[in-house]
Amino acid sequence: MAAPAAAATTTNGAGAAVKEEYVEGMIYPPPDIRSIIDRTASFIAKHANPAAFEDKIRQREKTDSKFSFLNESDAYHAYYQHRVKQYKEGDASAPAPASGTASDLTTATKALAGAAGEMVDEGRPTVPQPRPFEFINTEKPAMAPVDADILRLTALFTARMGRGFTGDLSARESGNYQFDFLRPSHSLFGYFNRLVEQYTKVLLAPKDALEILDRQSGLTEEYDSLLTTEEKRRAIARREIMKGSRTGWNGKSTTMHDGKQKTQRQRKSG
Repeated sequence: MAAPAAAATTTNGAGAAVKEEYVEGMIYPPPDIRSIIDRTASFIAKHANPAAFEDKIRQREKTDSKFSFLNESDAYHAYYQHRVKQYKEGDASAPAPASGTASDLTTATKALAGAAGEMVDEGRPTVPQPRPFEFINTEKPAMAPVDADILRLTALFTARMGRGFTGDLSARESGNYQFDFLRPSHSLFGYFNRLVEQYTKVLLAPKDALEILDRQSGLTEEYDSLLTTEEKRRAIARREIMKGSRTGWNGKSTTMHDGKQKTQRQRKSG
């Protein structure tokens, strides 16, 4: 180990005067660079993951020559490592970080704060982006309430029974002006078709859409990492309730539609 070559009087972190021993063979940086190195070393030494924090600073400041000391090939890297070791071991004789100019301190503070902020962001769970809205009609045409009800009911029955229902209804009500929206040339024909599409998505929802609803309603574990302990407990309880409601006494899956059919069969048999 290289022996100290000289000593100088300075202050430690508590403000007490100490003799700083200069290590022989170590290249010491000028005051402006030294203040940045000292401040960076003190933060690295206190960080829970010093290696990752150092890599983050090196990546962020790779174009700034004032942070070249983070590279092993730099002349001031040995001094930087020496200072990290002193701060990490709590060396009472270690001098306080060099004060430097306001500009130097601002440079170091911005770099350290930016790197620390990015590490915090990277540690947070990724929040899935919400799906775009699918059931919004911004173009609501002006019409009488009774006409609006007829149009919506027709769209609902078309979604449930298929396009053949529309053809039969159009032929039967060809002389009824209240069903003119079934003609392709009518101004409400486009609005009617958009309603049919949206009703179809609800009544005959594809499997992937139902799975998405399950995830976003808390019926899966995808979002559990974002919840507090109490919120997670409620989510688990809600999932258990929903699983029970979807399973009959014999363990087979049941739906509201199945229940309606069963009721209808019982009425017919009675």
